[in-house]
Amino acid sequence: MGIDNARERPVDPRHVWRERDDRTAQLDDIYAGFFDKRYARPHRQLSQIAEIWSRLVPAPLAEKTALRSLHRGVLTVAVDDSATLYQLDRLLRGGVEQQIKRQSGGALRRIKLEQAGGE
Repeated sequence: MGIDNARERPVDPRHVWRERDDRTAQLDDIYAGFFDKRYARPHRQLSQIAEIWSRLVPAPLAEKTALRSLHRGVLTVAVDDSATLYQLDRLLRGGVEQQIKRQSGGALRRIKLEQAGGE
């Protein structure tokens, strides 16, 4: 088989697929926006809300809580026991929730309380 015959053979599609083209996006480019939207931004927002939480919620109550997640503007807070859940609910309804929402800059729509261990 000479060089002329090699040029006449059909191109194997696997070789064409593997060739790098300038139009082909890097995997990093594709997933960079996804990662930022899915993980990095919510982590920054949760960190910001955690700092606000520590300032506005009294230390004895804050020690018995854990900020679980922030998804679509809903902050999920786990509370150790029902008594603390009740106290925290009263505190949030008394205006602290509105202050946290205001200071979070729109990242927070509502706070959902749940008792830890009751899952």
